[in-house]
Amino acid sequence: MNELPYSEVDILRLAGDTIFQRGQGYYRQQAVVVMVRRGAVLQAEVEGSEIEPYAVSITLGASGIESATCSCPFDYGEVCKHTVAVLLAALQHPEWVEQRPPLATTLAELDRDQLRSLLLDVAAQHPDIADLVERRIGGLASAPAGSPATAPTTQPEVDLILSQIKTLLQPPARSRRYRDYNDYAGSIDYTELQRLAAQARPYLEAGDGASAARVLEAITATYIEQGPQSGYGYNDEYDQEDGSMFVEQLDLLWAEAVLSPNVSPAERKTWANKLQQWQDDLEEYGHDAPLGIAVAAATEGWDTPEIKHILAHGSLKNPDALINAWYLDALTQLRLSVLGRQQRSAEYLNLARALGQHQHYAAMLAQLGRAAEAVEYGLEHFTRPGQAQYLAEALWASGDRAAARQIAAHGLSFPSPSDAYGYSPTQAERTTLARTLRDWALGEDDRDQALEAALIVLKTTPSLADYQAAQTIAGADWARVQPQALEAIRNARGRSDTARVEIFLHENLLDDAIAVADQQYAGSPLIDIVATAAIATRPDWVIEACRKQANRIMDSAKAAEYATAIEWLRKVKAACLAANRQADWQLLLSQLLVTHKRKYKLVPMLEALRKP
Repeated sequence: MNELPYSEVDILRLAGDTIFQRGQGYYRQQAVVVMVRRGAVLQAEVEGSEIEPYAVSITLGASGIESATCSCPFDYGEVCKHTVAVLLAALQHPEWVEQRPPLATTLAELDRDQLRSLLLDVAAQHPDIADLVERRIGGLASAPAGSPATAPTTQPEVDLILSQIKTLLQPPARSRRYRDYNDYAGSIDYTELQRLAAQARPYLEAGDGASAARVLEAITATYIEQGPQSGYGYNDEYDQEDGSMFVEQLDLLWAEAVLSPNVSPAERKTWANKLQQWQDDLEEYGHDAPLGIAVAAATEGWDTPEIKHILAHGSLKNPDALINAWYLDALTQLRLSVLGRQQRSAEYLNLARALGQHQHYAAMLAQLGRAAEAVEYGLEHFTRPGQAQYLAEALWASGDRAAARQIAAHGLSFPSPSDAYGYSPTQAERTTLARTLRDWALGEDDRDQALEAALIVLKTTPSLADYQAAQTIAGADWARVQPQALEAIRNARGRSDTARVEIFLHENLLDDAIAVADQQYAGSPLIDIVATAAIATRPDWVIEACRKQANRIMDSAKAAEYATAIEWLRKVKAACLAANRQADWQLLLSQLLVTHKRKYKLVPMLEALRKP
C-alpha cells in the first residue's frame, strides 16, 4: 500500500494555484521534516513560522486524497500550504516516508485496562486531548435516539447542551504555538458548534419543533452571551466567515422550528420577540439581518390572511402582504419542507405554484404519481439545468426512468451564456446534469444518449475521469469520437485549464498542453507541470519558458523566491542536456553569475548548478 493515489495535478486541483505555489516553496526549502504513513493515514511535521512544527494528517483513499488537516491557523479552502508541501514531498521522495502499521492494528493488541491506562496517560500529558474526549462523550450522550425519520424517544438534555457549549466558548489557555499571536489564541471551534446545533435536526424531522427550539435556545442565548461579542473570537477573516456560517445555520434551524406543527401561534409570537432581540444583539457585532428568516417565520407563521389564501387557492391575493425580502425563497422552501413532512400535498402544491417554486411543484407531482403532469409542467416552466436535475431525480426515484431522462435531456437544451472569461452562472448545474444523464443512459444501455451527454460534460467542465468515461462509452467508435472530444476540451476555457493539461498529458499531446501553459500567468504551477513532462521531447520550449520564469525572480531580486528560480533553472539545465546543448547551458550559467554577482544569497545557489 506504499503507492500514492494522487498526482501533482491532483494536488494543484485541490489546493488552487496560490496555495500550491506556497506549498511548493515549503517543499523546496525542505520544510517537511518527518513523514510517517500508517495504512491510509499519512502524518508529517512541517517547519513554519512558529517554534514548533505544524502537524499535518492526510487520509488517502483508493481514488485519491479523502481529507487533510493541519494544526496551522489556516481554515480557508480545501488544504493549506503545509499540506501541499507534505503531499509533494511524499510524491517526489517516497523513501522519506516511514511505513508503520495502522494505529487500529497496534491498539488491537491491547486489552481494556491497557487502553484505559494509555488514554489517561496521553490525556495527562496533553490537556487538549482531555477536552476533546469530554466533548465527544457529551456528544454521544446527548445525541437524540432514533433515525432522522423517526421521532426521538427522549427529550433534549438542555443542561448537557449548555455545559457543552459553555466549554466550547470558554477561551482556552494560550497554547505555546500561538503565545506570540493572540489572533489565534481564542478562536472558536465552529465545527463543533455546528455539530451541536445539528442536534435539533432529528426533532425537526419528526415534527417536534418545540423540542428543537429548546435545543436552539440554549445554543443561541449562550453563544450571544459568551461568543465573539464577549471579546474573543472573530479575530481574523476566516474566524468571521465561520461565525457567519454558524449563524446562518441557526437562522434556518430556528425558522423551521417555529413553523413546526406543535408550535402554537402564541408560542410563535413569544419566539418572534426573542429572535428579534437576539438579531439586534448580533447586528451590533457586524452581522447583517443574521436571524432574518427566523424572525419572518415566527412573525408570519401560518395564520396571516395571505398565507391562508395561498394554501387554500394556490394564488396570491395581496402580494404586498407578504414579507417580501431577500429571504422569501428560503422561507418558502422551509415551509414546503414542513408541509411535505406532514403530507399536506395539496397545500404544498398551492404554495409552490403561487410563489414560483417550480422545481418543488413538479417534484411533488412526481412523488404523487403524476409523472406526466410533472414532465409537462417542467417543460413549460423550467429555465435552468438545476431545476431539471431536481425533477429528474424525483422521477428516477419514483421509478419513471424514461420521464427522468426526458426532463434531464430538456434541461441540457437550455442556453448557457458565458462571460468574456468563459464562465456561465449555470455551468456547474449543466455539468452535474450532463453527468447524471450520461450515467443513467449508460445504465439503460442507451449509448447514443450517454455519449451525447458525455461530450456535453467535456464542453463545460472536463476532467480526466470524464474524458475516460467518454472513451469507455464510445468503445470501438472512439477513433471517430475522440477528435470531437479533444476539440471540446481545447475550446473549454478558464476554470478547466488544470484538467485540460491533465488530459493532454494523458494523451501525450504536448503541443496542446504547451498551448494551455503559454496562456498562464507568470509562475503558474501548470507551466512547471508541463515543462517537467516536455523536457525530453520539447526541450527548446522548456528552455525558453523556464528561463523566463527564473529571470523574472532573479531580476526583481526576490531573495525569498531564489529557491524557486533555481528549480526553474534545473529544468533549463535538464532540457539543454536533452537537446545536446551543454555548451549553451554553460554559457547561460556563466552569464547569470556575472549578471547577479552582487546577489550574495543567489550566487552560491547558481554555483551549485555546475555540479552534474
